Amino acid sequence: MPRSLRLMLTPLPSNTGGGRLLFDGARLSFALMGAGLSKASLGSATAGKLSLRMTFLDRARAPQDIEERALATMAGSIVFSGDSAAVFTSDANGWVVAPEADDQAPDGATSQRALRFELESPDFEAAVSSQDLVVRLDPVRFRFLELRTKLEIGGSTEADFDVNDVLDVAITASTPPPLGATIGVHPPLFDSIPPSAKLVVTPSEGDPITFPLSSGIDRGDGLLSFLVPSPKPGVLYTAEMTLSPADSPTLLFQDIELNQLVLQSNGASAAPLSSLGADALLFDSTPQAADAEEAVQGGPDGPTDQQLASFDAQAGTVAVA
Repeated sequence: MPRSLRLMLTPLPSNTGGGRLLFDGARLSFALMGAGLSKASLGSATAGKLSLRMTFLDRARAPQDIEERALATMAGSIVFSGDSAAVFTSDANGWVVAPEADDQAPDGATSQRALRFELESPDFEAAVSSQDLVVRLDPVRFRFLELRTKLEIGGSTEADFDVNDVLDVAITASTPPPLGATIGVHPPLFDSIPPSAKLVVTPSEGDPITFPLSSGIDRGDGLLSFLVPSPKPGVLYTAEMTLSPADSPTLLFQDIELNQLVLQSNGASAAPLSSLGADALLFDSTPQAADAEEAVQGGPDGPTDQQLASFDAQAGTVAVA
């Protein structure tokens, strides 16, 4: 019979874009425990389950202020194809966020961050090979996050949280990167962008945010991307682009509650910014009058299906990243 299994968490390699870390996370794989017999069978699939748990710490050594919360679970089946080769096949739901991940978060845990988990062959066969999980944390109170995994096979624990690998993540103002709305626009149709070109994002509360177009990040999708970090609930945003002081601003969108887009995404991946875990909404950076009129939509309840369809037919991007 095959020996028992444990889970490994390998930190994802460097993944910076334009000087900004895009995500933290890990790649999951199996390793042999070295003792005992696995509850998985050779050649016959058995029900399996993976669990993720978060431990927040205010310092690296005792005495410590510690908070623990469940994060997510994944159901599926596992089978040995040989004495040392196990394959876990997840169901179509992939990772399912545990209700207590948010319900048990304290009042101070208001910062939303995304952690990426990759399941790759030969150890995994999954409907979703890469998935981002959104967590709430308090970067003022805590400095470290430990992520632990648990493996269950056939309804029994194969490898508990204290046996499997641990992923250590530092918590700072920018790590893991705060969840925000990335606004992507097509660059002007000439080689050099005028120094005066800018994207202005105006919230219904607070000061406008001005991005020089030359500061946009090119991530290989044909767009210039600009991050609006941690948009606040109930705040509506309007975005306009101007190429020169003599030009009238081009309205990209108006009165959109970007925070709703962040919440609705829940870290789900979608083109065209799939490498960022993006949930894309589309806008035209040079709309005709009718298109510009269509883009003046949104509101506290977020865009409707009809609005999304109208945005989808256009050419720029607003995405959750």
